[in-house]
Amino acid sequence: MGVAALAALFQALGQAPAADSAARDHAVAAALSGCVEQAAAAALGRAPTPEEQRVVTEQVLADARLFVDSFRVLDEGEGGGVRFAFVEANVALGRLMRRLAPASPQMQTRLLREASAAVLVRGSGWHAVSVRAHGPVLVDGKEVGLVDRTAWGFGPSQAVALADAERRAEQLARGDALASLAIASGRTTTSLWLSVRGLSQPGRALSLRAALLDRLPALRSARLIRAGAGSADLMLETEMSAADLAEALESLALDGLALAADATSAGEVAARVLPP
Repeated sequence: MGVAALAALFQALGQAPAADSAARDHAVAAALSGCVEQAAAAALGRAPTPEEQRVVTEQVLADARLFVDSFRVLDEGEGGGVRFAFVEANVALGRLMRRLAPASPQMQTRLLREASAAVLVRGSGWHAVSVRAHGPVLVDGKEVGLVDRTAWGFGPSQAVALADAERRAEQLARGDALASLAIASGRTTTSLWLSVRGLSQPGRALSLRAALLDRLPALRSARLIRAGAGSADLMLETEMSAADLAEALESLALDGLALAADATSAGEVAARVLPP
């Protein structure tokens, strides 16, 4: 799952002068702006830089309603000449990140993909293909590093196996590229989205977060962004690449949960709980 598919709930209080003929609407609008401002910090995984804050103020908060998929007023009232509204909003983090992107370093990779081996898996009838993905990492047009990853893909035909191998190799290379971006930006850690599906109870998201912090030394922090309906989204601050994190999740028994995880093409991690 890429960040474009993610949304999260945020709550904020908005106020407006009660004498205003549209006081309720203005109070709700102020609350929605507060929700979107919280979402911007969550999407970045940190406080905005001055340039990012300028984009948030001039291009995001000015059109805050564009980033809200839905909302509900949890409480409202009037007192002391002030109309207030307490709102819960479902903010589209994908749209928000696309708006914030111009303020962030622009990363590109120029990957070459080479199939280095192809075999027929004995006794299964399936094909296995090895693909190497390598090339420079560019930040704002300047080369800041190189990535070189090899992965195996599998499928009922050589074409399917090749496509699977290319996808896996590119995901691994993309994770390394994000690490290069963090180094080029002067950061020793990077922010990664982790989406987990198949959680039996909302409380499992909290225990999963605690287990991650306890079992993964390279994890600096883990913020639970959203939990419910059998799923959870977390923002992780870590020294690991997305690919390495996915691999670590699959190798750890976290609070009794067995996970299958993949690094996405957007450099995030999508995981699902395996049946016992």
